[in-house]
Amino acid sequence: MNEDIFTLLSFNAKHHCWSRETREYDASHLKIHLLTSYPVIGKTDLYTVASIYGMKSDVKTFLTKLKNSVNVKKIISTSQYYDNFNKNTVDTLLEFIVSYSDTITTTVSNFNPLSFNVNIFNGIEQWNVYFVNPKRYQIGHLLKSLDSNFDINNSSVKKVSNVDLYRAPDKFYLNMGEVKFIEFLMESGFFKSPRSANLEQISKTLGISPSTLSRKVRDVESRIFNRLLEYENM
Repeated sequence: MNEDIFTLLSFNAKHHCWSRETREYDASHLKIHLLTSYPVIGKTDLYTVASIYGMKSDVKTFLTKLKNSVNVKKIISTSQYYDNFNKNTVDTLLEFIVSYSDTITTTVSNFNPLSFNVNIFNGIEQWNVYFVNPKRYQIGHLLKSLDSNFDINNSSVKKVSNVDLYRAPDKFYLNMGEVKFIEFLMESGFFKSPRSANLEQISKTLGISPSTLSRKVRDVESRIFNRLLEYENM
């Protein structure tokens, strides 16, 4: 029995649609991850969901620009989750509608990929497009179509295993604030043996109670361990 062959196409794109509004922000100020984008039945629109992490003022300014951006038809909703680690940052879930025509999402979708994910920094879209058992010229024709219509560079194609395609359920993922929180704990020496900083010391630095800090640490650790267990049991 033949095994499935998984192929990853990666490329960067300077795009002229809504993502161009990120050009004034480098990766340290605004992090955007395109979670999903697909056609609205019966309309020439794409329903799009993205997560946006950054300073409150930067996120607010970006959302204002996005509302007036080319090919953005409607902002459906914004949900902000304030960061317990840094009170000046927010993790925002954004739902919006963009014009279906002349987008990289539309072009990529027309070539029937298994899945794709996109990170956007400073006006650059970083695409990873996965295929299962692609036809002989499928990826080549996609690249040709992309090159003809968009500013594409740094493209690469490689074989990957099905493990590389695995994505744990959303409840196992950490948001950017929680990633920063873990980084802070590591830098503080919380995970060293012996510890160079304990719960009480770190809680004073963060301005929260030791019990609140303990619950937050356990919650983050639980999701990390759940991801590891899911991965090992594949």
